[in-house]
Amino acid sequence: MKAIFSTYPVLFIASLIYLQFYQSDIDRTTPVAKISSSTITIGELIDNYRINQNDDEITTEELIEFLPSYVEYRLKLKKGLREGFHYHPDILGELEHYGRQAAEIYWLENKLKEQIIRQYKERSRYELKAFHILIEVPEGSSTYEENEVYQRLLEAREQLADGTDPNEVNENFSSIRNGNYMGGSLPWITAGRTVQPFEDALFSLETGEISQPVRTQFGYHLIYLHEKRERLPDRQVRHLFFQDTDDQAAEEAVEEAFLSLQSGMPWNEAVETFSMDRSAANRGGLIGWVGYAMQFPEPFVDAVMQADLDLPYSEPLAMPYGYHIIRIDSVRTYPSDEIYNQEIVGELERLQRLNPNQADIIEALKIKGNFQKYEEVTDWPSGEDEQHLIFSFRGDNYTTGDLLAFSDSDATVTEFRTALEEFENEIVLSHLIDMTRKTFPDFDSQLENFLNGLVVFRVNEEFIWNEEAADRESLKEFYSANMDKYHFQRTYNYYSVSAFSDSLIIEAKNLVERGVQPENLMEQMEDISVRNYTTSNSSSPGFELVEILNPLEISEIQVSGVRHSFFYLNEIEEPRQMTFEEAFSRVANDFQPIHEARFIEYLKNEFGVETYPENIQL
Repeated sequence: MKAIFSTYPVLFIASLIYLQFYQSDIDRTTPVAKISSSTITIGELIDNYRINQNDDEITTEELIEFLPSYVEYRLKLKKGLREGFHYHPDILGELEHYGRQAAEIYWLENKLKEQIIRQYKERSRYELKAFHILIEVPEGSSTYEENEVYQRLLEAREQLADGTDPNEVNENFSSIRNGNYMGGSLPWITAGRTVQPFEDALFSLETGEISQPVRTQFGYHLIYLHEKRERLPDRQVRHLFFQDTDDQAAEEAVEEAFLSLQSGMPWNEAVETFSMDRSAANRGGLIGWVGYAMQFPEPFVDAVMQADLDLPYSEPLAMPYGYHIIRIDSVRTYPSDEIYNQEIVGELERLQRLNPNQADIIEALKIKGNFQKYEEVTDWPSGEDEQHLIFSFRGDNYTTGDLLAFSDSDATVTEFRTALEEFENEIVLSHLIDMTRKTFPDFDSQLENFLNGLVVFRVNEEFIWNEEAADRESLKEFYSANMDKYHFQRTYNYYSVSAFSDSLIIEAKNLVERGVQPENLMEQMEDISVRNYTTSNSSSPGFELVEILNPLEISEIQVSGVRHSFFYLNEIEEPRQMTFEEAFSRVANDFQPIHEARFIEYLKNEFGVETYPENIQL
């Protein structure tokens, strides 16, 4: 337990959510220790023990054992405060870095997932009818090419806004694929039925409004919202289907099937006898839930939604591709809000939308911080325009001059849009920690714990782990009392020479036998590898061969797979006693527990410590 407060893992304290421990028969204000005028209560001791332990139950003995470690932690914290470590630039920089990461996690887990679910449920209440213009942007397009597309869509937007027929605008601007315009009228759309950037832009529009150019994986879109209505609930449908042909066979077949049903033929028998949809025949013609924005032709969905629920089946329905007779089994409802919520979460997980990212955090912060744009800026402002307001956030105004100071004004329009977005994002994220502290009170204590951990870590570095922190005379005394621990073992300095060819390794060995030093072999030969080792470790490569050699002797050639090698022993250093200077780092490391104990005693004397373990009674 002591190590938690004397080594680096103390920082782990801050990475866990604060756990509140409660026992009704304990007075949490009971003092268990005092440092100077600060009292440590049993409640504080329990809470900090719970942060570092996973035990469900806490015993009196465990808390009594934990008390000295926690007192040492608090002493180091007090020392760090006196040294001003809480305000050290390095520590504040690390706190800022950690704070941003931790704050993002707080927003993701405690706000955004819930917000995504709520937004998806709200969007799912509606169906939207839209028209779009789409210009395809091939993969790998340059910034210049993307900018050209963006500008063309701004021109298309002006035409739509001026009342030009959308179909005409589509023909003039949209890309063509397989002979068809990629833009045009869209079927009714609800949540989850299109890619998210398109959906986000669509649901942000009012009826009759035209979006700005929207980038998706398909290219750039303009979206024109025609109509918005309450969503019609999906219906579970069975059908008999008849494929249209050049003759009137389908029409005659559907009439025969309809008359058979009217004459009393059971539905499943009619499906088996007449329907051309054989994949659904063994399910009684079941095709599942039908609704708008599903993979069904819109005329068919219109017919399903208009079907009389009181009738056992419909009359024959003529479609451009054939005929249906449908039966509505049920209208989708949910027995409870819990079941509905489970389905919404399942849909979001299937769509991989329940993984919010930094962009979602920025959007949430903008809403909470009342982000407002004052004017649409589309290009780098000139010098005289530097005081024009661009946006405000949390009551502060930001101008074109601020943007120019942030960015490079020699960029293209597309790069300008990127720079503007980056500027907005950086301003918003600079408020992230403060807004998180105000939004989530427990985050404030987490941040404080992390700062304290950094301070204690710095105290350990400065006053305990630092080799120079210990008294040098004390180190010499420790060294003299423990000299048998500090000596060099027999050390071998040798070379490993290897190649993938037996002829090369033989040639290399011959050169070494004639007096060429191994380290010079690679200057005279290609495809030769030479490595030097100075070690007493028996697991080092070739050690078992080297230790039987005399200095300047060469081992026999060894073969391992396709590699051939030999070893050359350069010299042997016999075992000997280390001097104090040679052993200094090892001595300081071995002396560290003694030094730390002395340092703790110094802190106790400096600040004054009293402990009351007898007050710990659970």
